[in-house]
Amino acid sequence: MKFIILLSILIFLSTCSSTQTVKERFTVDLRSHQIPMGTIDAQFDSAFSFGGLRKNDIIVSYFPVEDAVCLQYKNDFITYYVFWNKVNRIAFLRALENYKEDYNQRNFGKSSRKSKDNYEKVNGYLIWQSFSFTVQANGHPDIGMGYYFKNKAPYFTIFQHKAYFHDLQSKQKNRQSTEITIYFTRAQADNLAAIFNTLYLQEYNANIIFAP
Repeated sequence: MKFIILLSILIFLSTCSSTQTVKERFTVDLRSHQIPMGTIDAQFDSAFSFGGLRKNDIIVSYFPVEDAVCLQYKNDFITYYVFWNKVNRIAFLRALENYKEDYNQRNFGKSSRKSKDNYEKVNGYLIWQSFSFTVQANGHPDIGMGYYFKNKAPYFTIFQHKAYFHDLQSKQKNRQSTEITIYFTRAQADNLAAIFNTLYLQEYNANIIFAP
C-alpha cells in the first residue's frame, strides 16, 4: 500500500515538473489596438535574379495589449505579419551586438551554410494570408538570427523558418508558410533595434496616449 502511495506521489511530481517546463506560446489578435510606427527597409531574395536581392518596405506597428511589435511585409503575393514579443526583441538586440562584434573583428566563418541561426533562435508568432478573402493562417515558426554572405557582404539576417497551420474543421484549409530570409545592413538593423528597445516603446506608447 505504501509503495502505491509513493508511486502516485512520484508520478504527480513528475507531471507537475513537465507541465512547468512547457513554455506558453504567445499569440496576437490582428483586431487588437495597434499603433503605427512607420516603415523600415530591408532586403529579400529576388525571384528574378539568381543570388540577387531586392529592397522592400516593412510596415512596423506596436500592439500594446500584447506588448508585441509587428513586422508586416509582402513576399511572393503573400502578406506576412511577424510578431515579436519582449523576450524575442531582447534576443534580437543581443544577436545584433554579437554580429557587430564579429563584423568589427572580421570573425565570420567562410561558410554561411548554417550561419542564419548562428546568434539566436526564438519561437515567434506569424499570421499570413494571400488575399483579404482567403484563409488567414497562423503558426509559431522558429526565427533565427545570424548572418549570410550576399555579393561578398555579410548581411545581418532574420531567418523565418516554416510555420504550419492546421484547420480544425477542414484539412483543405491547412497551410504551410515558406522559409524567408530578411537581410539587413548594419544601418537597417540599427533602425529596427531602436524600435525594439523597451524604453523607446514605452515612451512612444505614452506619447500616443497623452497626445492632445
